Amino acid sequence: MADVKFTASDLGKTIFVYCEFNGVSFKSCDMRGINFDGQVFVDVKFDNADLANSSFSGVILRNVSFRPTFALTNKYYKSIKTIDFDGASMDKLTYAALKGVGVSLENIVLL
Repeated sequence: MADVKFTASDLGKTIFVYCEFNGVSFKSCDMRGINFDGQVFVDVKFDNADLANSSFSGVILRNVSFRPTFALTNKYYKSIKTIDFDGASMDKLTYAALKGVGVSLENIVLL
């Protein structure tokens, strides 16, 4: 998937298999519980997306942002901490942004 923009979409029951996301934007999307295991994300934005209980296990993340549209809220902090990044590979900037909001990043490989 390249240069696709999703806005305020309910993607909670969507199944992504063998996808590479390049330049994709998921703005204000409901993506709770989605399994992205083993996929590739390059220049992807998850701006104000609800990713509670999603899995990014074993993914590759390069220049990916997970940020709320407005102020950081307790709801956002609680939600982003439920995302599973076990075994993911990511660049230092993505790592620093996630670590800064308190995401557990054990078993991560830095690119």
